[in-house]
This record gives sequence, C-alpha cells and structure tokens, in this order.
Amino acid sequence: MHAWFEPALADNVSRPCLFIGCSDAPPALPGEPASGWSGLIRIVSHGNVVPPYEAAPQPIAASIAHAVTHRGVRDVVVCGHSRCQALRSLLLPAELAPSEAQRRWSAHAASTRALLRRHYLHLSGEALWEVALQEHVLVQIEHLLTHPRLREAVDKAQVRLHAWLHDEDESRILAFEPGSGQFETLVIPQPQRLSERGGLPRD
Repeated sequence: MHAWFEPALADNVSRPCLFIGCSDAPPALPGEPASGWSGLIRIVSHGNVVPPYEAAPQPIAASIAHAVTHRGVRDVVVCGHSRCQALRSLLLPAELAPSEAQRRWSAHAASTRALLRRHYLHLSGEALWEVALQEHVLVQIEHLLTHPRLREAVDKAQVRLHAWLHDEDESRILAFEPGSGQFETLVIPQPQRLSERGGLPRD
C-alpha cells in the first residue's frame, strides 16, 4: 500500500501544493486529502494535460513558475480520473477532432498515443483504458520536468512530484509508486480527534 505523502508532518508543518487536474473531473477527491495542505493551487486543463514548456500556453507556464517561485509549493500532483471523457477524445487521431482548437490540444497527447501503439496493442477494452490512464498521467509528469523553474526545484529536492489517478468506481486514489513501478492505493489517514490528542471531547 502506498503511504500518504505527509500532508501534515509530525511537527505540524503542512505543505503547500500545486494540483493539476482535469476539467471534467469530479469537484472533490475521496478522503479529502487536500485538508492536509496549508495552501492549494489548482490548474485545471482538458484531460489534465500539462504541455511541455516550449509549447505551453502562457497562463499554464506562468502558473507553474509562480507556484514554485512565489508560493513555495513543496508537492506537485497531476491527477487523472477513471471516467475521463476528455482523455478518450484526446486519444483519437488528431484529424478526427471536431475543431481546430481540439486538434491543437490533442497534439499534447501524442506521446501517450505513441506509447500505447508501441507497447500495448495486445490489450483492448478496459485493460487498454486502464493503461492509457496511467501512461497519460506519467507523460504529464515528464512534461512538467521541461518547465525550467520546476525542474530546478525538483533537482534540488525542494519539490516532489506525484502521479495520481482517481478511481471513481471504487472511490479511491491510486498513486504511482516509483519503487514498484505501479499505481497503488493511496492510504489517507483520518485526522486525529481532539480526545485522542489529550484534549476534551466536544459535546
């Protein structure tokens, strides 16, 4: 099981976080993990896409740099979700996109499409979809590392990156575990009650 990555440390120091999610994702995650962060900055994009730095729209690139430089984020999360219709559309060939704007945006999913063609043609149906979700989130982590200010902070161990998937059917979060190379269930501890901390319980 993947351990929660210290939303509130033992010394009561909590971590500001940059959270990058999808425009058609549910508004809240199971377990309310954000309650442990001292500040949450959100970037919402179609298909939780993070364009590489050279191709990133100015608002996205500026938001990433600002979060690291001026807001002092310690953790950056890219979170996909299992019922992502945006990703389903992005995985179609770009020429099938219904508009020019969608064709341009689908270019940022080209690496995901290439990975699926190269390694997973033996899969189909739900098995292929599960792999597509996972690979897509990991590709966005790679794209994040092309952003100079963030890459510098990661190299200096000032920022940690996290790849998540919200499994909407099971109401759980999966997190990529580098040690196993797999997505594993994220364990989110419940906040300690006042009575358990030695205080008086409220009526």
